[in-house]
Amino acid sequence: MTAPASLPLSTGDGLKMVMKVGADLANLNEAFWVPTVKIEGEEFEGTQLYRMTRGERSLPGSIMVNKHGKRFVNEAANYNDTSKAFHYFDAVEYGYINLPAWIIIDDEFTSKYTVVTSLPGEENPDWLVKADTITELANKIEVNPENLKNTVESYNNHALNGKDPEFHRGESEYNWYYGDPEHPINPSVGPIGKGPYYALRVYPGAIGTKGDAVINEHGQVLDVNEEPIPSLYAVGNVAASIMGPGYPGAGSTLGPAVAFGYLAGNHAVKKASYIPG
Repeated sequence: MTAPASLPLSTGDGLKMVMKVGADLANLNEAFWVPTVKIEGEEFEGTQLYRMTRGERSLPGSIMVNKHGKRFVNEAANYNDTSKAFHYFDAVEYGYINLPAWIIIDDEFTSKYTVVTSLPGEENPDWLVKADTITELANKIEVNPENLKNTVESYNNHALNGKDPEFHRGESEYNWYYGDPEHPINPSVGPIGKGPYYALRVYPGAIGTKGDAVINEHGQVLDVNEEPIPSLYAVGNVAASIMGPGYPGAGSTLGPAVAFGYLAGNHAVKKASYIPG
């Protein structure tokens, strides 16, 4: 992960504190992964701002390709699962085979849909790589021109009928979350049309971690012997996520935070008011 969409001030203070008191830890290799994009020079709190991708990769008329000019994932899947494709390490190339990645769109796409901060009908920004042909675009972003041309043609052949037999994009209604409900057949799948064409660089990012203190059903932080650490509770992103490697849907951090906040608060009050008989 090189392009976080989280707050710059989120530097793991909660994790550091629970480690000092001997808390058990879990899910340190997991996060809420997300494909991100950037506008060069756009900053937040003094650091480069990275934004989540939404419709750019999920609306009809777009695809995402790797450094070889080939698709590698269902682009309209939830952001956490989509991002896992960035982590594929090729032992022969000795590198991450799907990075760098690019979203490929056409002029009609930019006239209908928002692309990061560029609204439909506005003059297309210079941070979009532009070319009149797919071959020219491939050369500009340094991917294999023949592969990219074949990828677009193969995708278009099926997208005309709202199909994606290679990655099954749009077959699940979950894929329609950022789709176009007015697009016929499949809200997530449509062909890439005439040029000019545009490419948008995509980065591996995250909006928060999943690794932190292990807690019990009361929100109490446990030590390495699975015993509660006295008077210490953790909820939300300072507790190891109960979602493990998965992402069931919107609110996967907020829901558990509210639920375990309630449980922890009730338990703490009962413990504080308990007077031995």
